[in-house]
Amino acid sequence: EWPIELLVLALAAATVVSALPAVGAILAIALIAAPATAARLIVPTFRGILFAAPVIGAASGVVGVLASRAFAVAAGPAIAIAATGFFLLALGISKLRGLPWSRVSIPVETAEEARIA
Repeated sequence: EWPIELLVLALAAATVVSALPAVGAILAIALIAAPATAARLIVPTFRGILFAAPVIGAASGVVGVLASRAFAVAAGPAIAIAATGFFLLALGISKLRGLPWSRVSIPVETAEEARIA
């Protein structure tokens, strides 16, 4: 399982490094975090997230560019707002479907438990 996590981490790092000079720090973070988080809220499997996140990201780009043309504003912030909109939509869908964040539990090991093991 760890090779997949390492690959995803390396791809995320490469994405950030290549996106920063092109679009700036805030937009790069918005384009990476919002689609991935939105996908995690509505898709239960890792494979589903790997499919849904790029689709949400591409849709954010298209909606943002169309909005920037329609309202004569900069494309970068419009894309970030569109990505945020998709996140809020996914949050609403997850709440309606009864998928609370508390369902996802991450085991946390205390220092004492680590010493015992």
